[in-house]
Amino acid sequence: MFSQMNNRRTLTADELVKFFLSREKRADLNRPKEEDTPNGLMQEEITVEPLEDQKSEDALDFLQKMIMSQSGKVAEAKETLGEQLADIKEKALANIDTIKNTQLKSKPNPFMGGPLSPMLTEEGVEEEVEKFVDPMLRDPDLLEIPTETFDESAQQTEEALTDAEIDDIATSAIDAAPDADEVQPTDGKDLEFNKKLVDDLRILEGLDGDTLTGIPTYSYGITEEKANEYGLKPSQFNTMEEFALAFSDKYVKEKKAANKEIFSTVDEKHHIALMSYLWNTGAFGPRQKEALKQNDMNEFISELRDAIHTQGKSSSGLSMRRAKEANMIGENLDDWTPIHKVVVSGTRANPTFEWQTEAGEVVETYTSDRSLHSGNITDKPNQTDTLNEEIIL
Repeated sequence: MFSQMNNRRTLTADELVKFFLSREKRADLNRPKEEDTPNGLMQEEITVEPLEDQKSEDALDFLQKMIMSQSGKVAEAKETLGEQLADIKEKALANIDTIKNTQLKSKPNPFMGGPLSPMLTEEGVEEEVEKFVDPMLRDPDLLEIPTETFDESAQQTEEALTDAEIDDIATSAIDAAPDADEVQPTDGKDLEFNKKLVDDLRILEGLDGDTLTGIPTYSYGITEEKANEYGLKPSQFNTMEEFALAFSDKYVKEKKAANKEIFSTVDEKHHIALMSYLWNTGAFGPRQKEALKQNDMNEFISELRDAIHTQGKSSSGLSMRRAKEANMIGENLDDWTPIHKVVVSGTRANPTFEWQTEAGEVVETYTSDRSLHSGNITDKPNQTDTLNEEIIL
């Protein structure tokens, strides 16, 4: 670029000395030149006062100092200009993604002169940045942008968006965000839901922590690991109930956001039961999701019967928990007879769990291929021991 700044021939050092020692030539230095420097760059003229009273050696010394001084100015100007161009390029390239993803609608393209500006590819942006920062190429007529510079598949040909269209796009983007619910404040309805959930969990989970797996757990079945994830500790609250409510506020929003389709399909009267299940397991199984997306709550109850394993073992305590959750759902269904007890039979190696009504009718039954957890029915520790125990809900 700098090679284009001056079309005059460069003089050698000897020629410069001879030039300045010539009285006739010295006066020529102060005469204005007809040609202009391009684009106003480096327009500072060099003026040399006459050396009429100086000896030749003094003139040479003066000339050398002058040349060094002006050379320094040129180098400094080049360095400053280079820094400015580098800064322009750095800022432009730092925003490549924004440039690429900006769709201009019905606005003239200053480079192409056409009605629309196609979206640039990354290579295209870099190429245009290079052209933009070169002062010699600022004239649009000089630009010859290759066709491949543009991503033609991304051209925008629609008219400018109306306010209504913008509102629709914004609403759709918010609804599509998986964590949209997490940024919403807890309203009165949510608080009521959380209080009801925590009240039920006091019975379902208890206040003594996990006594079966040894996983560090607070009251209400809140694991220490998950509480730390939310930055919550019991010491931050006056009571464990306040701690549980603060935890539930975050946990409920997280799970509803992760299962938005299910919670929007299933009737709200079943949401407490569903959240109780998620509180204990963390996620729905594939067949459970399928039933819930069809809003088939009877089928979902059937799919609860085998969700009773922990640490690779079956658990009579978890079977009882699932039976209680089945009742929470069933009480809002027609013709539901509550489950009254869980009957554990079979052997320790292959236990069978039956959910029975008070009259002894079997609601659901499940035989596990995983042995009973060592924390259950401790008086029959052998794998071949026959089990026969009833757990009243």
